[in-house]
Amino acid sequence: MALSRKQWNNIIIGACVFMVLVLSFMNKQTSDVPADVAPLFDEQNRLTQLQLSGIWLARVPLSQGQLNQDEHVTQEWQCDERVLNCQIWAEAWSQVQVSALTEKPQSSTKPQELLLSINQSNEPQLWLYYAPEGWLVSPSSQWYLVPPSLRGSLNPSLILETQP
Repeated sequence: MALSRKQWNNIIIGACVFMVLVLSFMNKQTSDVPADVAPLFDEQNRLTQLQLSGIWLARVPLSQGQLNQDEHVTQEWQCDERVLNCQIWAEAWSQVQVSALTEKPQSSTKPQELLLSINQSNEPQLWLYYAPEGWLVSPSSQWYLVPPSLRGSLNPSLILETQP
């Protein structure tokens, strides 16, 4: 049985409405930050260094000659020479928010090692980061979830190395 032009048009309209609903649902799920998130770092516990699978960033003091009169910033971020988005990557990690998980999730992916230094006086802490799922595991084995809307900038953009 062949479909008439009107029936095909109705099928196409229904498919379009369905896609709009699916995309709207996905957008709502990924762009909103849940209400139970808390910052991982604050003013008393500031991120000073980070190393993610061998790629590093560090907060370094500026010399007085580099500051303008209007600026109150006394530190800036420096990154591994392969990182293209140093400031964005540094701000994403220094302002990351997480939700505590009550039970350990199951994962088949291998975690990345995340070495964090907080307030420069503390010893570095070894965390684990499951990038696809957005899970962070603290040195005390506490599990945290990074909301999907904040995960995108937690991975650095790297310069591609070409082989001669």
